[in-house]
Amino acid sequence: MTAVGAMVMLSILLGMYFLPVIVSTSRHTGNAVAVFLVCLFFGWTMIGWLIALIMAFGRPSGATVVNVHQYAAPPPAAVPQSAPLPYAPAPRVVSPRATLSFGQRR
Repeated sequence: MTAVGAMVMLSILLGMYFLPVIVSTSRHTGNAVAVFLVCLFFGWTMIGWLIALIMAFGRPSGATVVNVHQYAAPPPAAVPQSAPLPYAPAPRVVSPRATLSFGQRR
């Protein structure tokens, strides 16, 4: 392997080793220094590298959390009553004897 090839390989390996730091700084998280220190001292254990990667994907420091609530419909008194539509069918009156519950026989 030539000296240039060794430098390219070393650059790729260092980039992969410090990937959590790169992610953390690009996402502008407030814990980039902590991610760097965890990656530097414990990254070789792979568990430390995974912890640093999880820390890097934390919430960005300048992010604002917006809670969106689903509001219920207004109470029935607030809904205006409209006239029935002219093409609506007349309501049917069904006798109680004509209806069957599930499992009953006539």
